[in-house]
Amino acid sequence: MPPKKRPSLPNESTHYHRGCVAEDAACAWLCERNYTILARRMRTPYGEIDIIARCDDVVAFIEVKSRPSLDEALHAITPKQRQRIINAALHYLSTHILEDDMRFDVIAINHQHDIMHLPNAWEAILS
Repeated sequence: MPPKKRPSLPNESTHYHRGCVAEDAACAWLCERNYTILARRMRTPYGEIDIIARCDDVVAFIEVKSRPSLDEALHAITPKQRQRIINAALHYLSTHILEDDMRFDVIAINHQHDIMHLPNAWEAILS
């Protein structure tokens, strides 16, 4: 007998769809600015990275947040989420040889589809 699926929460599919739309918009925005998308929704044992992209000699691990306002989107990333993204990036780097510099970016998108990009939104000490 197949395992039972967890019932969806009322807004779960709406949130998933909104997240996909925001990530599509972020990828298009990045491509317009000469970024190459290396991966989307990259799953690791430590969590998911929304977008991994390269521009010039820098690989960016990008978290995309969509909220009613840009300010809300920017403040939606918790220290726990930052650590999850750092750990996921470390896992990615352990399986992909990169000669480039790296950074952690945030792309915030509001419900009017305005986009704010924060390159190097936080730093991680990687050893």
